[in-house]
Parts: sequence; C-alpha cells; structure tokens
Amino acid sequence: WPHALHMLALMYSNRLEDARFLYKRCPPHVRDSQPQLQAAFRALQFLWQRDYAGLWPLLRSGWDPHQATLVRGIASNLREHVLRLVATAYSTISLQALAGALGATLPEAQQEAAAHGWELTNAPSGGAWVRIPPKEAAGDPVAPDAATLQRLASYVLHLEAA
Repeated sequence: WPHALHMLALMYSNRLEDARFLYKRCPPHVRDSQPQLQAAFRALQFLWQRDYAGLWPLLRSGWDPHQATLVRGIASNLREHVLRLVATAYSTISLQALAGALGATLPEAQQEAAAHGWELTNAPSGGAWVRIPPKEAAGDPVAPDAATLQRLASYVLHLEAA
C-alpha cells in the first residue's frame, strides 16, 4: 500500500508525470499484487486523459482508510479545477452537464452554482440552466501614468547621452 499512497500523494500535488513514472518503476509483481495501486493507477489514467466522468465513480469507490483522505483531497482539488474551467469556458451550461462535470447530483451542482454566484434559470422547454456572469476585466496593472513615462524618458535620454 505505500506505493499507492505515494502515487495518490503525487496526484494530489498535481505531479502526474511523477506518479506515472512511479508506477512504471514499481516491479511487476508489486503492480499485480496490490489492488489499491491498480485503482490509483486507473485514477491516474483518468486524470491524465482528462476523463473526469470516468474518474468520479472511481474516486467514490471503496478506498483504504489510509488513502481515503488523499482521495477526498484529490476530489476536492478536481472539483475546484473543473469549476474554474466551466467558469472560463461557458456563459451558460445546463445543470445536468454541470452535475456531470462535477461528479455531483443535481442538488449538489445547484448548491455549487449558487455558492459561486451563478444564476439558475429554467428553460421554456424544460430543464435548468446555469448562467455564469462574465468576469469584469481588471484594469491593466502595468499601465504607466504620465509621471512614470516622463521618468522613463529621462533615463533613456541620460543613457543615450552617455
């Protein structure tokens, strides 16, 4: 079980390449004899391929008590990552699709949407939709003011004169 725990810890810290090479370095008899290591490797494959729909049921399956905490952490990190992706990629998404992406039930997806300030609407044809408000573009933090430009111009003139 230490190999599986190590692999899950690498997955938790988003070091998927290291987790993959850890599995490759394990002797074949260890890989074949440890079901938790095989389950961790299947989870790694789903993460590697970004097959989140296949990953969620595996994360909910029975894990060793030593590994369950890491698996819950991986699930939490993944859920936040998917929420960021959804917020970036969509302005409107069906509640059903959001629930599928989050590996959640419809009420859980509705709670996540509400927690992020997303608006829930009902379509005339039936079904619930989540409207994601656009993020306001922040001002350019590097935009110089007139005084900064004047100081920069005096530096350039000084350097050219030297």
